[in-house]
Amino acid sequence: MAATRSKSIGGLLAAATASLLGQNAESAEVYGNNWSVDASYLSYSEEDRVDVESYMIDVRGDMSDRDSIKLGVVLDTMTGSTHTGAVQTSSVTTVTGTSGAGFTTSGEAKALAPFEDTRLAVDMAWTHDFWRTFRVRPNAYVSVESDYEALGGGITAEKDFFNKQTTLSLAFGGSTDKIAQLDGRTPVPGSDTADEDFAGEGRRETLDGVIGITHAVNPKTLMQLNLFYTVSEGYHTDPYKVVSVANENDIELTRIYESRPTERRRKGLFASLVHELRADRDTLALDYRYYTDGWGIDSHTVNLRYRYQLGSERFFLEPFGRYYRQTAADFYVRNLATGESVPRYVSADNRLARLRSTTYGMKLGVPLGQGGILKLRAFRFEQRMKNAVFGENNATAYQITYTKDFQ
Repeated sequence: MAATRSKSIGGLLAAATASLLGQNAESAEVYGNNWSVDASYLSYSEEDRVDVESYMIDVRGDMSDRDSIKLGVVLDTMTGSTHTGAVQTSSVTTVTGTSGAGFTTSGEAKALAPFEDTRLAVDMAWTHDFWRTFRVRPNAYVSVESDYEALGGGITAEKDFFNKQTTLSLAFGGSTDKIAQLDGRTPVPGSDTADEDFAGEGRRETLDGVIGITHAVNPKTLMQLNLFYTVSEGYHTDPYKVVSVANENDIELTRIYESRPTERRRKGLFASLVHELRADRDTLALDYRYYTDGWGIDSHTVNLRYRYQLGSERFFLEPFGRYYRQTAADFYVRNLATGESVPRYVSADNRLARLRSTTYGMKLGVPLGQGGILKLRAFRFEQRMKNAVFGENNATAYQITYTKDFQ
């Protein structure tokens, strides 16, 4: 009975997706058994800051012997408070806040603004094998929030060499974003908040490219290297972030809206090494990412994961850790001094400050039902910023994922 039900569900998923792509029901039935579904829930909570609940579902499967598809849906709900960029002033100032809400800051409020928002994102990728060693994967996505919209897509081409021991990949993508406060307006960058100088919604266009190589060094070791380059033009300013003008006693006298450059060029590399320590059991994975951009930010990221198999193939324990470090943007300031002229570009957003962060946690995989696996993940995030109003940010999170294969 269980096997019959799994086949039926897989067939229904395949048939539904095939109708979207204009394929016939007969093709869907033939490949209806080779499908998998991921359903996931994530809870992320910062100390006295942001709380996020995220619901995700991914559906993957074969449409034919040459075509496969992946569909994903994400729903996020975000609540809490976020730093506006202002100092912890002892004066009281009222400005337009995150997601359009008015708020009052004071020493007690610690320059935090309450907010809540919901995000819905949908993505789709289709892979077609033109022949045994060459495939193309177009993709598209859309993400919508109350004050932000993103629409993008791209295409990836992969070619195998040396009996599939080496794979070369080339990817191009693009996106267009719309940014505004809830009323559809954006503050003029660098303007005094008291002037209420607003313009229409902001728009940003982005193009990116990636070239990569994946090589199987031996049956137990896999290496990957990617080079990426991204250029974006348009509105990069956060419409809710401000910069305080304060005296030597850190008393805010006035504040302005931040102003960021209208162009950002980013480049870097990603390297990965995966090694099987024991046959069909334990695996060690090490990743490194270097990033630099035209704003003066350089960053280094190291990820380490160790998967230990506990008996069956689907029963595993995986401790992991991540270390991240970045330099500050050229135009980042904690605040402006009284009498100091307003620079063309300026921001007190602590995400642009010099910072470092560590993440560590554990992931557990437990077989559950025929073709199913339950994954439990918990982690701790700790971030430290230099020359910032709030010098630290800590968070805990856990995630529950259930994967079901229909074969």
